[in-house]
Amino acid sequence: FLRALGVEQPAATLEERAAQWRTAVSGRRLLVVLDGADAAGQIRPLLPASPGCAVLVTAPRRIVDLPGVHWHRLGVLPPHDALELLATISGRGRVYAEREASERLVAACSYHPLSVGVAAARLAARPSWTVDEILAQLEDDLRRPVVMHEDCAIVDRPFRDAQARMDPPGRAAFHLAAFPDCRQLSPAAAAALLDLPLDRAKALMETLVDLHVVETGPGGYHYLGLVKAFARRQALDELGRVRLGQALRRLLRHYLSDGSADPSDIRAVRAQAAALQDAAPVPVPERVDRHRHPYRRGGPRPQSVTVQGATRDR
Repeated sequence: FLRALGVEQPAATLEERAAQWRTAVSGRRLLVVLDGADAAGQIRPLLPASPGCAVLVTAPRRIVDLPGVHWHRLGVLPPHDALELLATISGRGRVYAEREASERLVAACSYHPLSVGVAAARLAARPSWTVDEILAQLEDDLRRPVVMHEDCAIVDRPFRDAQARMDPPGRAAFHLAAFPDCRQLSPAAAAALLDLPLDRAKALMETLVDLHVVETGPGGYHYLGLVKAFARRQALDELGRVRLGQALRRLLRHYLSDGSADPSDIRAVRAQAAALQDAAPVPVPERVDRHRHPYRRGGPRPQSVTVQGATRDR
């Protein structure tokens, strides 16, 4: 910045360079863009003192210790704009010839501009594919425990960056709250799921809102589809089936005792908890004590037991 404004010898210390900066911009009309700021200390030295200047800051989270700032949270694109972005990159004729499939594709991208752009680039790189084929590939990527395509890793990058800023309780809450098959979580439902007092659960969820990985509204908290898929892909590895199953059962008990719970959410979480329990591996002891084992010599014996797809003879 200093050399661009004609300062040939920037000072050695931050305080001196900040003074040089204020002198250099004095009397000028400038719009200063600071992209990706993470702390107030990165911004303050670059704030011009001249009344003819303005500063535009982008940040992955709200920086609360910077007074006098008007924050605006950027949401996702409106559906029509997302469709236009897809058409601009991958070809208008192709997109609007398969308009219904294209609308489903941008919806699967959660109308997120980065995700729509990646899907459009993938579509442009495969001229023989239909939009439905690209959509099927995207949905398959979102279901996988590990993202298979490099461009999907690009989409995940902002979520990984946000996750890196979380402390361990916040990271666990991020994964746990994404796991249930329900549309949203009320604060009380989040407290039951996380096994925390209501005020602590709300504080954790609000930190995720500030990191732009959880959305909030009148009914509680919810995830954009891509963020939810990202968090759920890691939940099993980081938290394990036992912990996830316990969390789902706590949530189900809350729903059953709460008269305002949506019946579809109750059915979905009950089915999910049952499926998780059914998918758990069957423990097989390496050695059986014949004096204490219920299948004594001479009695009926099981012939085999299936463990994670492999059969062991007994």
